[in-house]
Amino acid sequence: MVRLLRLIALCLHVLLPGLLAAQKTDTIHLFNGDKVVGEMKDLQLGLLRVKTDYMSQVYIEWDQIQTVRSTKRWYVRMRSGAYFDGYLHPSPQLDHVYVIANGDSIHIQLIEITTLYRLNKGIWPRTDGSLNLGYSYQKSNGLSQLNLSGNATYRGDRSSVNFSFSSITTVQPEVDDNRKQDITLSYERNLWGRWTSGFTVGAESNTELDLDLRLRASALIGNYVLLTVHASNLVGGGIQGNQEQSGGGEASENFELFFGDRFRFKTYRFPKAEVTIDLAGYYGLTIRDRWRFATTTTLRYEVVRDLQLGLEFYDQYDSKPLDGGPSLNDWRVATTVGYVF
Repeated sequence: MVRLLRLIALCLHVLLPGLLAAQKTDTIHLFNGDKVVGEMKDLQLGLLRVKTDYMSQVYIEWDQIQTVRSTKRWYVRMRSGAYFDGYLHPSPQLDHVYVIANGDSIHIQLIEITTLYRLNKGIWPRTDGSLNLGYSYQKSNGLSQLNLSGNATYRGDRSSVNFSFSSITTVQPEVDDNRKQDITLSYERNLWGRWTSGFTVGAESNTELDLDLRLRASALIGNYVLLTVHASNLVGGGIQGNQEQSGGGEASENFELFFGDRFRFKTYRFPKAEVTIDLAGYYGLTIRDRWRFATTTTLRYEVVRDLQLGLEFYDQYDSKPLDGGPSLNDWRVATTVGYVF
């Protein structure tokens, strides 16, 4: 038994370092002459994430890279909207790379690539996201506010699944509590070029809008009118079905047309900041002349690696609440601390 354990330990001592090293065989050549060997994770908004043995996890500015080599399968998204599934081989021409896809060798300028992510097996290696928490308190009137939000995105070969949630609770003595809560699950699939389609299901409530519960499901089609290394802007629209109940007990099943705009921008030089803007407008088909608007804007600033300070603003408007009263509007500003994984 002792000999068997020693043999197993010897095998692990010999084989395990080799296996671990084999995972970190991607090579990145920089314009300044440096070479980074590690495990490439993904490229998002101008930053290539690389895991190395000697520097743990590092981020490399995409426009500082001369060429790359990787024997692993990658999803490659272009500024034009085209996408490839293949391997990355270095090019003798500066700022270029070969994508080996289905037996073809495609010569691509690096700046034309907007997104890279590994086509790994399993769920966790393809998933990233963030968690954010914020709290404020005013001693003068005893008002306190708790903010909690998060999201996780799983990336498939030509599709992605996103789960997100948010909760804002405001408490003040001798005043009714205010709550805004939202949970969403969405699916998006690339069609052709910059065109994409998807569907979303979710639930939300907002006491300021006299909304006890809204269950919703929607289908959309959209186009990335802007798609660069640092920014993306998706514009689209579709139809949404709702099952709603107001705080006073009024209930409705209705349909709406909607139009939306989703903008993302990130800078990786000082200041290292990320801006996200989501806009949506809804027009009632079942409840005539009902208009609803919703917007969420988030600014996040990286303090240290994977830790961010954030400023969030949201505004929601409903021209015809279910109880028949006047139009309602709710807006808030909050600060958060977030962790990115």
